[in-house]
Amino acid sequence: MIGRSMFLAAPTRRVPWWRRQHWHTGARNRHDDVPTTVSIVYGSFTPHGTARRNAHEIHHVLSSQLSASPSYIVAAPLDGTSFDFNSLAADDARSQQQKRLLIIATSSMFGQPPDAFIPFAHNLLLTATTNPGCLTHLQHAVWGAGDPKWWTTYMNVPRYTDQLLETCGSRRLVARGEAHEPYLDAKEGITVEAWAERLCHALIVRSTKDEDEDDDADPVGIPWDALWQTYPTTTHQQVTGFTLRELFQTQGCLAQGPSALAKPEDDYQYLVDRFTEPEEEDETEDAGKGGTTVPASSRRSSSSSSSVLAASRSRVRRRLQK
Repeated sequence: MIGRSMFLAAPTRRVPWWRRQHWHTGARNRHDDVPTTVSIVYGSFTPHGTARRNAHEIHHVLSSQLSASPSYIVAAPLDGTSFDFNSLAADDARSQQQKRLLIIATSSMFGQPPDAFIPFAHNLLLTATTNPGCLTHLQHAVWGAGDPKWWTTYMNVPRYTDQLLETCGSRRLVARGEAHEPYLDAKEGITVEAWAERLCHALIVRSTKDEDEDDDADPVGIPWDALWQTYPTTTHQQVTGFTLRELFQTQGCLAQGPSALAKPEDDYQYLVDRFTEPEEEDETEDAGKGGTTVPASSRRSSSSSSSVLAASRSRVRRRLQK
């Protein structure tokens, strides 16, 4: 007969800290094998601008603090042009298990997004206005870079981006951080590193919750103006937003067409038609009219640009026909 002491002498299995937290709280995530994908998207006006630097600082904090946990995959920061907006869509086969976190770091200029952020902003605005509520599987956090001397449009893009993500159904993981603004209990504001530390803490707290406790009663999560809950803003809370027409005027049509998450209608097709440049006249026609001959290299460049615009236009039409 096996003695009870043999069971007492058996070695104790060591449990990693990220599993141990579930056991201590008496709650285990039913989908622990599905990691949270963390994407960081930035909008900066220069290659070495503040928002780009902030995005990499956020990435450094998250990578160093979450590297021990297999529950998180932290991707390298990308600008709004390089980021694949369609990647935010839920996988139908795993929509109930999928976990996504989107972190934004961006600035504004005269209330408009940086050029490298426009494709992301364009798709986000189009999705929010034509297919609201489509990103309920997503959580997000926004950090705003800016200088309050540009008072009228200060923080317009970060604040509006935060609003649009909420309209799409995403929930805030932490209150939006804004440079030079109070943040919760910090009257003088906090640095981007300190904000990223709070973001990590929120992720760890969330990982201790059971799937059934995942804030189902509060679809919005943290309020948009939560950063001012203790101390008032030192500037204002205004948001003027931006329009699709303004984005078209700045950068024209989306090179890859609208995101599959959006459901564009005829008014969007009108803008595509309005801002699609006509093809250049043929060289022989110009010569016959006494015009200046167009160099072959210029014609090729124009032809390539027209092909991209035509492809974008074709994608919009296919989306409208669905």
